Amino acid sequence: MEFETALHPDLLNMAAYPLVEHYKKLKENANVEQVDGTKEIANGVWIERVEGHSNGMQMVKIIDGESYVIFAGDAFPSKFHLPPAITSAYELSRRDLYLSKEIILALLKSHKGKLILSHDKDDAVIQI
Repeated sequence: MEFETALHPDLLNMAAYPLVEHYKKLKENANVEQVDGTKEIANGVWIERVEGHSNGMQMVKIIDGESYVIFAGDAFPSKFHLPPAITSAYELSRRDLYLSKEIILALLKSHKGKLILSHDKDDAVIQI
């Protein structure tokens, strides 16, 4: 899972997880539940695994009445990355991420949902 990668980053991932000591303290001192897969963590708030970007990455899906919102982290860092084929050099598997992005975009289109972008300060939330 991604938390384990954050705790023990290899040379390739060290720049992405610079706060190893903080992650270790969090694991030792906090009530942290690691979830691999899909789980409702609060009423209408779900986490689901997203393949491709990193090992064990998860997205957050919020369903509240008519509202449908997804935060998929670095699967969609900016509006430039909306097309499924646009990925970065950081991807664990470009093919798996492509397939994940297709599923996420289809969900958002079918629910007239919104996507939260992880690195786009000008357009952090967009309607799909």
